[in-house]
Amino acid sequence: MQTISEEVVERTWKKMADLPFEKMPKFIDTMQKEQPVLVAFLMGMSHDDLNQAERELQFYLGTIVCQIMRQGTPRPQRVHEHRMDQLIERTEKMAEYLMGESDVDFVNSSINIFENHNQRHVLRYVVEALFEDEEEFEDELEEGDAEEEEDDEAEGPDLMDKLYQISRYERVKAQAEVDEEEEADDNDDEIRGRMKGIIFLNLKTVIEALDQ
Repeated sequence: MQTISEEVVERTWKKMADLPFEKMPKFIDTMQKEQPVLVAFLMGMSHDDLNQAERELQFYLGTIVCQIMRQGTPRPQRVHEHRMDQLIERTEKMAEYLMGESDVDFVNSSINIFENHNQRHVLRYVVEALFEDEEEFEDELEEGDAEEEEDDEAEGPDLMDKLYQISRYERVKAQAEVDEEEEADDNDDEIRGRMKGIIFLNLKTVIEALDQ
């Protein structure tokens, strides 16, 4: 598939955000018919580590990602279980590899993944949606806007650097507050910061499944 432009990504994202609630069931029904394997994956049937609120967030963002990818050329084919299983296995191996690296190598590897991704604009909006409530992340994005406009190629690496710095911070914070996090695990209404990285990797897997 050709790289989907930033303009198409933004336009589709806004259109989905403005979609009336009463039209969502019909939209999801169409999605279920076109991509049943992806719908099952996004609903979190295989993600025991996610709570209810996190599954809902993942499914919502996943539906938007699917709609964005439908705008690509050529249009995505139906994703089959075999391909999905391969991508899930690859994602799990990548996550294990990244978690085992030093801080510097961790960031450098993440930058390389983002910079060379065929659908980097879709990934960018996934990151912004997941971390839109992170004050630190928003401040850094604002500071980098001028540089991003001048140098389009720098946009991917800068953004991925921020994403994994935040993700790494959340991992350290989670380790330091194990008891508190365990209590939060029982609250299905709370989206845990340390789970956003997992949701990102899951949505990245969906993008790659559709990027044929």
